[in-house]
This record gives sequence, structure tokens and C-alpha cells, in this order.
Amino acid sequence: MSVRQAVSLDGMWDFRHESDVGWRQSPVPMPWQAVFPDLRQSFGRATYRRSFARPDLRGRVAVLCFGAVGDSATVRLNGQILGVHEGGWLPFEFPLDDKLLRENNLLEVDCHLPDGNAFGEIPHGKQSWYGPTAGIWQSVRLDLRAPVHVTHCAISADLGSGRVDLRIETS
Repeated sequence: MSVRQAVSLDGMWDFRHESDVGWRQSPVPMPWQAVFPDLRQSFGRATYRRSFARPDLRGRVAVLCFGAVGDSATVRLNGQILGVHEGGWLPFEFPLDDKLLRENNLLEVDCHLPDGNAFGEIPHGKQSWYGPTAGIWQSVRLDLRAPVHVTHCAISADLGSGRVDLRIETS
């Protein structure tokens, strides 16, 4: 059985806001409003990109994991869309097809934070006190997992009968 391993993709990424002419460097994780003074109160679209080497899978599967991206993200690997996620506060992940991985890989994340008028429609609790939060603001990692692994576990208990039900789903 193989052991799960995580490869951090945090660090400096190329970044371009829709108002930018060229690329600049941005640390990940960090909302773009906290990095760039000229984007402090900005909304709109931005793209992050970085390269990474093909991991040594050794019989494992690769899964790209995001802690959170505000407010929506379209994720591409080597030009192919892996998926789309909406909601800037929850983690999400995409399994990577081994055939899609190359020796050197280009990961791109297109982010979108609607303007201030639409922002009121997005559930955000007290976060509105702090201003807009957009971009890759939580860690990114590449998990190398066993091909068969637990994907969901639910435990429910009936106090009256003392019965406990366990439901486990695997890949």
C-alpha cells in the first residue's frame, strides 16, 4: 500500500489582473487585495499561473487540492480545463488524469470576484467588514494518494437504540 504524500504548490505565482498589461509576481496563498496596493478594493477577473514538475506517482494518483479561491475559479492544466468551482470559502479538488501530466506542467487558475453590486448577493457573513477577498487565498497542494482511498465517511448515532451506523465511500 502506498502512503499519501503532499507536494505544496504555495509560493510565488505569475499573476495578471484584468486591468494589468503584463504579468507580475504574487505570493500564494494571499488575496490579491492584500498583495497589490493598486488592487486593494478591486473586483473583476485575474489569472494565476505556475509550473511544476511531474511528480513521481509510484502507483499513486495525483489530486490537485485548493484550500479556497475567491469567489469562483476555473482551473486548467496544460491548457485543458480540469473544472470550475464557485464559492470562495470552501476547499475543492480535481483528480489529475495521468495522461494529462507532462514532465513540466503549466497550472492556470482564472479567478472572478463580481463587482460590488453583485457582491451583496454572495453569502459572505461578516467578511464584508474587511472588504473584498479574491484570488487564491488558501494553500494549494498536489496530493499523491493510493488509487483506492476513502472519499467520504459519515457516522450517525441513534441515542435511543444505541445503534451507530457508519457509511464509508471509497474511490
